[in-house]
Amino acid sequence: EECRVALRNERRDANEEIKKLEKDKQLSLDEAKKATEQVQKKTDDFVAEVDKLLVAKEKEIMSV
Repeated sequence: EECRVALRNERRDANEEIKKLEKDKQLSLDEAKKATEQVQKKTDDFVAEVDKLLVAKEKEIMSV
């Protein structure tokens, strides 16, 4: 669970940075939207990996 929280915190930080760049006119609305979608996709990928590792670890613990 701590890992998921850390991933969500990183996603929040990245999204805040994207919003700041958009506000400062360094990113267009379309670029900001695309960047936010990419951040979300990466977050989802990492959460899925964490879940996979968790299932494997649970199996290992239950087999002992």
